[in-house]
Amino acid sequence: MKKILLSLFLIGSLGFVNQAKAQCNVIITNAQFTKTGSTINYSFNWQPSGGNASLQVVLFCGTTEQTSTCIPSLKDSTVSLHYYSGSFNTTCTGTRRIEIRNYANNSCGGNSCLASVFYEYNTPLVTGFKVCSPRSITFGIKDTSATQPMTVKFLLYKDNGDNVFNVADVLLFTGTDTTLQPGASQSRFQFAYPGSTTPGENAKIWVQAVTTLGFKSEVLMEATCAPLPVNFKSFNVNRNKSTVNLVWETSSESNNKGFQVQRKDGGGDFRTIAFVNTKAKNGNSETDLTYSFTDVNNLKGVSQYRLVQEDFDGQSKFSDTRSIKGEEQSTKTIVFPNPSTNGTVNVVFEDTRSIRDIQLMDMNGRVINQWRNQTSNNIKIDNLVPGFYNLRVVDQTTKEQSIEKIIIR
Repeated sequence: MKKILLSLFLIGSLGFVNQAKAQCNVIITNAQFTKTGSTINYSFNWQPSGGNASLQVVLFCGTTEQTSTCIPSLKDSTVSLHYYSGSFNTTCTGTRRIEIRNYANNSCGGNSCLASVFYEYNTPLVTGFKVCSPRSITFGIKDTSATQPMTVKFLLYKDNGDNVFNVADVLLFTGTDTTLQPGASQSRFQFAYPGSTTPGENAKIWVQAVTTLGFKSEVLMEATCAPLPVNFKSFNVNRNKSTVNLVWETSSESNNKGFQVQRKDGGGDFRTIAFVNTKAKNGNSETDLTYSFTDVNNLKGVSQYRLVQEDFDGQSKFSDTRSIKGEEQSTKTIVFPNPSTNGTVNVVFEDTRSIRDIQLMDMNGRVINQWRNQTSNNIKIDNLVPGFYNLRVVDQTTKEQSIEKIIIR
């Protein structure tokens, strides 16, 4: 459903020009027009300024006209300011406008003058659609009027589920003003609205165009994309002698079947060693869920672990990779291969929860590279030329420092 609201103050406000000619003998104020479905409702205040007067509201759709009943002046009334309202039913989808005509008699006959500026519907015209990958919307706003430039901005709202634009919809974003000339457009391609990357997101999005002239129009971007999958909140691995404990947490899940647990030993490939079913009811959850798995691992070298989140429809998503030292590796930081013959080394840290500052220095003490606020327990360093290097690691919490020597041949 498309809903258009125009709230207009025609005398001395919003930059409008009163086009009433000398023979017009009424003053129109506080005109308001709303459209819901195929019904256009209108209302306004009017005040005779002398002599006989009558009014008629005219709706234009292309070359077709619809006219209201004649509104005669109340000469004998003691009320100087009159209120009038009415409506039109129309199936017109093209450009529309409304005029309020003033006649110098009580019968709406003969010549008339334009008692107000005419206003065009479907302007600004909003069109667009939702993009699934990456999650975003593409839309355009066009000034479809024949003569009236306008300053327009767009606002994005998340529909509350009733498919009706109302105060229950949540404002997501407010754009900046842009001036459009008649017939000109403003376009946004694959606009990543706030919340577009939130797991489970599949809401309908309203795009509203608002002008400084009082025109407002909305269009609903349908939710045709599959919900986004799991959001990993944390993933940690810890060794306990000949076993490795994996613990991970999700903050939300959508259509989730479960998790493949994969391990990589040495220079081999990742292989699946277990499957852990989702704890979410029907695969959907908006609360934190915690999972764990214990792997029997008595390897002497470094092992790497990762999770593969799997949807019910077969789609999958990889977690970050975590590395763990071998059972007989006692140092807190492992560098491998060391020496390296291809300019690349991997670094594994024992504590998976610490925050570290890391510096790589040559033998002259020059800093070649550095990593601040590092939370991952493994990093990869590549493109190193042959030589000797020192890797300095500082734990931000304990201030403990360690130096590891690296050799590149």
